[in-house]
Amino acid sequence: MDFAVLGPLRCTVGSDDVTPQRRREAALLCALLLDPGASIPAETLAAAVWHDAPPESWPKALQMHVLRLRETIGRSQIETTGSGYRLTAPAGSIDAYVFERELPPLLATAAPLDADAEARLSEQLARWRGVPFEELGEWPPAVFARRRLRELRADALDARGASRVTQGVASVAELTDLVDEDPLREQRWALLMLALYRAGRQTEALQAFQRARKTLTVEFGLEPGPELVALERAILDHDARLDARELAFGARGVSSPLEFQRQARDLFDRGQRAAAIATIEDGLAAARARNGDPRSICEAAIDLAEFARAAGEWERANEAVDDAVRLARGLDDPALLARAALAAAGAGWITTMDPVRSPAALLEEALERLPSAPSALRARLHARKAVAESGMVPVASAAADSEEALRLAAMVGDTEARAVALQSRLVVDQDIAHLAARRTDGRALLDLADAAGAPAWRAWALPELARVEAMRGDLAAADAHLAELEQLADELDDPVARYHAAYRDVLQTTLRSDYAAAIRALEHARDAGMLALPDPSAAALAHFGSLGIIWLLQGAVPESMAPMQTEWPQPTMDATYRAYFAVVSAQRGDRESAEAAVAGLDAERLAVLPHDPYWASLVWLLSVAFDALGDREKAQTVYDLAVPFADVVIVDLGATFLGAMAHHLGVLATTFGADRVAAGHFAAALEVHERIGAERWASSSRTALDKVWA
Repeated sequence: MDFAVLGPLRCTVGSDDVTPQRRREAALLCALLLDPGASIPAETLAAAVWHDAPPESWPKALQMHVLRLRETIGRSQIETTGSGYRLTAPAGSIDAYVFERELPPLLATAAPLDADAEARLSEQLARWRGVPFEELGEWPPAVFARRRLRELRADALDARGASRVTQGVASVAELTDLVDEDPLREQRWALLMLALYRAGRQTEALQAFQRARKTLTVEFGLEPGPELVALERAILDHDARLDARELAFGARGVSSPLEFQRQARDLFDRGQRAAAIATIEDGLAAARARNGDPRSICEAAIDLAEFARAAGEWERANEAVDDAVRLARGLDDPALLARAALAAAGAGWITTMDPVRSPAALLEEALERLPSAPSALRARLHARKAVAESGMVPVASAAADSEEALRLAAMVGDTEARAVALQSRLVVDQDIAHLAARRTDGRALLDLADAAGAPAWRAWALPELARVEAMRGDLAAADAHLAELEQLADELDDPVARYHAAYRDVLQTTLRSDYAAAIRALEHARDAGMLALPDPSAAALAHFGSLGIIWLLQGAVPESMAPMQTEWPQPTMDATYRAYFAVVSAQRGDRESAEAAVAGLDAERLAVLPHDPYWASLVWLLSVAFDALGDREKAQTVYDLAVPFADVVIVDLGATFLGAMAHHLGVLATTFGADRVAAGHFAAALEVHERIGAERWASSSRTALDKVWA
């Protein structure tokens, strides 16, 4: 059986067409074809088939679609696995796989294609029939694959065009069609100009240059690159090299780093950050004064951004990034733009919820401009973009970037790219149901760090592992991870690691319910965050949220809150604030406001909320709110959603200990009248709280248990 996805889906057995005709089955098959031979989780397939909005009965519906698909293409083609389904067909039967396998070797050489290579390249290009994987719409993994395939096709078209121009067989018409298809690819304009000149149409060649300049100026506000400018100059001068088989002018030599860059890097590596920053700033000023090579200046600006960020000087770092981005765009250098984008993203932590300050758009631009061939640089861009977007887009979308980063890192075998990709998945995927998988990822990152001798990677893994172990109920292991992070932060003089390590005191003080000490610990963490994060408001906002939680735990009523109408970027975050507002309103005796705050949190909305970092805290707040309001129906809904996680201990993003999930399940069960069920949960919570030394929480569980049995 052969599968064609480089256009509308087509499945054939010999001359027989067995393409599924139902839309859902076609999408399901395309999702399996994206990763042939791999086991695709049922949840992932549901997201592909229903575009992240599956019906409540999606498991049964998915099974039905699999059954129908097997009837269409053959039962042996789809295998059931432990977590989902796998396509058994060989990868070589899929046109997209063959396309990606055959073209890169043909494009790897700078020499003109010979007749055999051009024929093989044309054979692959003939497979293209339209939009790849179009049945999957804008599902993120399909978007990534589509973008990669389109870029590979564009590179192949350029290579064939260049080969035909070199051989003197390219027509002006076919080159004009190439330019019209993608007028922002300067190489196509160059080929058209050269073909026109060799055809004795010098004036039209110069007119083509002017059209290219106008297009680039309108689209990006940029002048044509140096190679295109050099070609225009050669045409004006009737340069004899234009008639040679290969052009000998206009090559962009790779500049060696400026001497001051080497000196600054040496100082930085020895821990002399202030001296490194001063050296590179002085060198940059001198290089600009003598109109130095812009590429080397751009590279130096990127180094300056890295040095300044490590020193916690974010204003200086951001200015250097802006300078590097401007130069990289002007040079039309995708690799430099990618490096500048990575400098803007920093070490891959969520640093802002403000889309204006987020580097996500710059990372996306860098991905679009960078050649689509698998590379470590491309993997790192996807990983950093996942984290940069994770506070502002659906979790599934950010997670798709993390998975693409891991896929690319595995393909190119780059250890650093894999480390960056693992960190991104740890940060992005904080589903309470994935604690075991996150623990595995964290340990894998620690192993990579140890094998590579990269302690900074350990500093990436430790704060995430600490939260995982805390939620698994191993508070001693969590504290050990944070203690190691404290030591690493000092050894590396890393402000970001120091910021995360500052939350060790928050976890310890809230575990023993010493909330006055917890407030002091939060202030310390906020101050560390002001130095560590590019957007200081992110640290202030985190402090504001955690302080409100501490006040509730103390039984105090906050003096002021953001208005209930405040909209937060993630649905679970937004629901958590509404639940918080309801609890505070209930404590103030304002039942009407409390009911209004949670009015929109009905069963349907609660069921589709992502299990992101805010979800467990939401369960705690709703248990308090619905108990205060006596809302039996909603208490039952939340209970049913949370009971699969009865063994979890709740520790929020700010490292605040919020008790065993079992305790809050007991509160919910009491609210809807299931006292026997509640007693079981309170007893389990009491055991957890006594084991980990949470004395005040243990007292609360004991009191609740006695009350149920009274």
